[in-house]
Amino acid sequence: MRKGRKPITLPAGILILLFTLMPLSGCQQQKGEFQRRLSAADSLMRTDADSAFRMLCGMDSLASRMPKSLQMEHLLLRCNAQNKADSLFTSDSLGLLLTRHFDRKGTPNQRMLAHYVLGCAYRDMGDSPSALRCFNEAVAVADTSDADCDIHQLYLAHCQIAQIFMNRCLADEALQAFGQAMHCAKSLTDSAAIYTVSCLESDAFIIKGDIGKAISRKEYCAEGFQKLGRHQLAAQTKGTCVEWLARRGEYSKAKSYMDEYVRYSGYFDEKGNAYPSCEICNTVRTIYYTESGHLDSAFYYLHQTAKAPMDADTHYLYSILARDYYLQLGDIDSIAKYSLSCNHWSDSLRRLQDVENLQLLHAQFNYSRYIQKTMQHQMENLQLRNSLLQTVVLSVLFILVVLLSSYLYVRFIKKEVRGLLHKYHASMNEKQQILLSSMHENDKLLQQIEESDQTIHTLKSAISQKAQMIASLYEQLALSSIQEDSTIELQKRIRQQQQAIEELNERCETYKQDLDHMLSVKKRSDLLREPSVRPFVEQEQSGARKPSEEQWAAAILTVEEYYPRMKDLRLQYNLSTMDYRISILLKLGVSLCHIMQLTDKSNAYLSTSRSRLYTRIHHIKGGAKDFDQYIQQL
Repeated sequence: MRKGRKPITLPAGILILLFTLMPLSGCQQQKGEFQRRLSAADSLMRTDADSAFRMLCGMDSLASRMPKSLQMEHLLLRCNAQNKADSLFTSDSLGLLLTRHFDRKGTPNQRMLAHYVLGCAYRDMGDSPSALRCFNEAVAVADTSDADCDIHQLYLAHCQIAQIFMNRCLADEALQAFGQAMHCAKSLTDSAAIYTVSCLESDAFIIKGDIGKAISRKEYCAEGFQKLGRHQLAAQTKGTCVEWLARRGEYSKAKSYMDEYVRYSGYFDEKGNAYPSCEICNTVRTIYYTESGHLDSAFYYLHQTAKAPMDADTHYLYSILARDYYLQLGDIDSIAKYSLSCNHWSDSLRRLQDVENLQLLHAQFNYSRYIQKTMQHQMENLQLRNSLLQTVVLSVLFILVVLLSSYLYVRFIKKEVRGLLHKYHASMNEKQQILLSSMHENDKLLQQIEESDQTIHTLKSAISQKAQMIASLYEQLALSSIQEDSTIELQKRIRQQQQAIEELNERCETYKQDLDHMLSVKKRSDLLREPSVRPFVEQEQSGARKPSEEQWAAAILTVEEYYPRMKDLRLQYNLSTMDYRISILLKLGVSLCHIMQLTDKSNAYLSTSRSRLYTRIHHIKGGAKDFDQYIQQL
């Protein structure tokens, strides 16, 4: 060690460590608040996806200052909320980014959600094979043995798989996926989810041709939705039964279901007209009126259906409705026209469906290969785990060596700490002696105040006696008719008594000034011992951090209790917060250097501010010292 260079002591090292950790503590608080808001948005997502999406979008600026792990978690939740809020994805870039990140560093639930979001992106882009592959991967990464497994998310993934098969009329594959979704819904004990899956399964039975089973299941689900208070879902479910009931000749029940569908499904206004973009819902009424023979009504609702946005599926459906209507009407030319249209759109849809079915089979095949590669990867991980075990054993030995070295070092540190503690106790004893001396001086000051007060009382009594004596002499002078020599003697005695009274008054005034000075000293001493004021007058010695807003408020309130004229000064001249704080510190007798530390202001600023305040109060130009003297006189 170089000569003349002092080593860093333990308290100084601790202070350096504390100042280093203070910014980290603020970052940890900010991260905790951000994590809490993410959890709140995740909880809100199932009940109000739109609000959750807006909340997560509003956190974008804060997310940019977070670690990458929290940024990716925020992005994952935002994409999931966007999907639940029915906002379509136009690209798979975010989904690919999320799957790459969480496949390496995420939990099973996060990996499942990332693959699910990517599948939803491909679904919105019209790439059904890629969507099916992603939903299958989401199911594969789910850890169902874990108590924290997100079963609801797994349920949604199975429903998406089933819906893809339903769109391609692959009923058996759809029923298998619906079975998995039903198992998840029963695990959640979610009655609404159970009825929803059962209702979707009935559509698969319609594809297979089992109409009776499909209708009975839909009616069962509609009753279940009705019991749960989900009247809109109940009406929508009954609406899907109208076509098959009408074709079977059950017109009364079909009419009842149709009226309920129009009234409660949410697709029609109070007058029974379909909302814009919901015109395709008029097919239910078109089919009913066509099958029941009310051809005028059927023709009206057929033209209402034609207002719907047309794609290949809608063209095909409209051609079937028109063909059935003209079959009832007996118009041969129109029958031929719409029959050819049906064949045209049916062939187009079949070709497209065959291509997508082949792509789906290819995706399923790729998924099987993915499972095989996953098993192989697990075997490689097992071998890697064995090698890691050897590394851990060596690491443990190394740690034991480090611990032994640390133990020896700690013993050395303890000796140093004992010496420092001894010095600390000596310093504390010295401070206690100073405190006791201060208390003794305070008691002495109180005794002097009492003695001065008693002396003033004695002098006032003497003055009163002298005054009475002068009054008595004046009475004798007024009543006596004695000689001139006696009158002169009385006047001389009166002057002597008046002179004695003036001397007593001077002594009394002197004692009063001493008493006021001692009271002022005592008041200032009491003020400086107040707990709320001590951080401001002792900070130079303690090295504490700058006072907080609460400490400032407490100190100002205490000073105003001791010196009410300070409060009058603030209210009368409407001083700013900084100007008033400077005035309070001057009243406490804080040094100018210390004021610069507490207010974080330069010497030039403080001088200008004090001079300006003096001019503002007295309306004459004055310096900073003039203002300091004025504050001390308040």
